[in-house]
Amino acid sequence: MTASPEGKTAAVGADPVHICLIAGEHSGDHMGAQMMKALRRRLGDKVRFSGIGGAEMTAEGADRGFESFFPMAELAIGGIFEILPHVPRVLRRVRETAERVRALRPEVLLTIDSPAFAFRVGRKLKGSWIPHVHYVAPTVWAWRPRRARIIAGFLDHLLTIFPFEEPYFSKWGLASTFVGHPAADLELDKGDGARFRAAHGLTAEQPLLCVLPGSRRSEVTKLLPIYGEVVARLGGRFRDLAVVVPTVDTEQEARDVVKWAYFPPMGSRSQGGGPAFDPAMWGGVPGGYRQTINDNLVVIVMIETLEGLKNAEAIAAVPGITAVFAASGDLGNFTG
Repeated sequence: MTASPEGKTAAVGADPVHICLIAGEHSGDHMGAQMMKALRRRLGDKVRFSGIGGAEMTAEGADRGFESFFPMAELAIGGIFEILPHVPRVLRRVRETAERVRALRPEVLLTIDSPAFAFRVGRKLKGSWIPHVHYVAPTVWAWRPRRARIIAGFLDHLLTIFPFEEPYFSKWGLASTFVGHPAADLELDKGDGARFRAAHGLTAEQPLLCVLPGSRRSEVTKLLPIYGEVVARLGGRFRDLAVVVPTVDTEQEARDVVKWAYFPPMGSRSQGGGPAFDPAMWGGVPGGYRQTINDNLVVIVMIETLEGLKNAEAIAAVPGITAVFAASGDLGNFTG
């Protein structure tokens, strides 16, 4: 169904339903791909897609017309100091996206999280008679509650991931539907930790650490050095520590992981790569550990995107990477 300026609805008819989906970062890309999959199950070949997304949305929607308006990576920035240099470009993309959606006239616009971008697009489309549904409600129950009233002015419907969120928006006239948290579909509680360890040559007693430095490049750049110091200290205390890093997409990202996770003994390592050993990072760690941490640390990287799969061989060849595997379900196995 689509809305007309008179406020009436018209049947879509035999033509495929056109849904425009907009995601701004990796988590939204995953949610968008799952939404596409669900819509295809329900509508079959009577649906087509457009919008902005990453590798997952492109893989799921390519045969239904989906091609990202521009690379989603342009929107995956965070932090005031990281955003400021990109403000002119982002605002230009907001304008371009609104113009593109207005020209395409989809039956519905579905924006996924990333409110800084999605809501600016939505405000520009107000009065266009294109229904705007947003997936993942702003956390008005935690801070800045006045946002509920603001978004009620331009959104037509809200898909919430927590059951208690509806009243915060309905009081301002914004209808919402609880659809559940996307993490529930990952079945992280059904992981097989023993299988994961066996697959990667890890003993049942070996300490295993999962490091999650974020999905935005700015997050990873800031957090990796801090996480690296933590891993180095832990590596000194637990000589056979294994580190799992989901995920890397490029050879350079793999090399960055090795730089902080695989520390050379006393200033050099024959394999090359990685910074010189800095005793100051280790505090009171016994000297013997400094000589052996290099030989005992295991670094496993996980690939979960199409870009990562294309670069898998190069990633696996990086000195210091112990193992590479591809399968989103393995994160659940790690936690099991």
